[in-house]
Amino acid sequence: MTEKIPMTDLSNTETILKNTYHHFNNRDIDATLAMMQADVEWPNGMEGGVEHDHEAIRNYWTRQRKLLIRMLYRFYLIWKKMERSMLPFTRSCTI
Repeated sequence: MTEKIPMTDLSNTETILKNTYHHFNNRDIDATLAMMQADVEWPNGMEGGVEHDHEAIRNYWTRQRKLLIRMLYRFYLIWKKMERSMLPFTRSCTI
């Protein structure tokens, strides 16, 4: 699957990579996948294995994002609970 990039295309490669990373970091799945070949392979670091083709990668990224959002929300709830439990101690402290 790995192809060598002709030397004449290297000047454009940086622009392509920057655009792809921009789309990826902005969570724009469609734009990110549009930058990739249809037979792209993507490592599935969350569940193991490799995802093949745009639809499989879209599904993986969607699952991954949902999981991360749930985890962050749980951490937020834990933080708020800890913050409330520490409130009596912070009111009695003087500096």
